[in-house]
Amino acid sequence: FVSANYRPLVELGVYYTVNWHRMLPPPTAPFKVNTNFEPHIAIFRLFPGVEEEALRNTLREPLRGLVLQTFGAGNAPGSILSVLNEATARGV
Repeated sequence: FVSANYRPLVELGVYYTVNWHRMLPPPTAPFKVNTNFEPHIAIFRLFPGVEEEALRNTLREPLRGLVLQTFGAGNAPGSILSVLNEATARGV
């Protein structure tokens, strides 16, 4: 894993080096869990041969958001793109 925005926190090989000076200090505020999340979210896996109707059914009300799990270059059949455009127009 390489980050273009930050130098490595740890370097691994036969031995390892922890770059402690790059680590954030531990938080001083008490830990707080945010429980105010949108519950109507789905994950949909795109794969070769996926049926348009499967995506259309996933995008039915009351869905408010979708995470697409793709592979390769992220190419998708045109019919899938039109279904996504329809959902986007509805506010998904």
